[in-house]
Amino acid sequence: PRPREITLVIDRSASVRGHTLARVKEAALGLLARLHPSESLNVIDFAEQPRRLCGKPMPASPERTAEAAQHILALTSGGRSTAAPALIDALAQPACQKSLGIVVLITDGVAVRRAGGEAGFIDAIRTSTTAPGGTSAFVLPSEAIGTTLDRLMATLDGPVLSRPAVHVRQGAVTDLEPAHVKDVFAGQRIVIAGQYTRDEPIDIELAGDFL
Repeated sequence: PRPREITLVIDRSASVRGHTLARVKEAALGLLARLHPSESLNVIDFAEQPRRLCGKPMPASPERTAEAAQHILALTSGGRSTAAPALIDALAQPACQKSLGIVVLITDGVAVRRAGGEAGFIDAIRTSTTAPGGTSAFVLPSEAIGTTLDRLMATLDGPVLSRPAVHVRQGAVTDLEPAHVKDVFAGQRIVIAGQYTRDEPIDIELAGDFL
């Protein structure tokens, strides 16, 4: 796989306080510890406005990783959670064509719920940027973070299908849902529903960038 450029987008709004803030920091530090020196990293934290650690992702050297860890440990909570500007800022960073750019949002979920849930949140980002989609991982308050991070980092080797699109080439099929299919990562299934109105053969094409 291509080297990863991982930008951590960390929610430090008022709802992320106490034990929740400690869990957010634990997740962010765990991701830093799982980076290889050949990869790159950046950190953007946000409440009302985003704040970058670096102008663009930088090599994940021990010195840079330690700097990022100190920045994360010093975060305090306060303000309203507005994740979209921070994600748009992360996705607007200069891209390296030889690397796989990945943005990881670490939040308590308030910003996602305000956008109408995960699907609505991702759709809002897609309409504001060229981001094709993404995947998610949830950690319950009682769960250990490490196992989830291991699964997430394995997933973040990259999607197996990017910018997927479903085309009905033949047949009377309408009302396909979801209207936009997210990137498909290893181990995920694609489930599409539609209304089949006539008894005739159908031909449906799944297109996109197969990686």
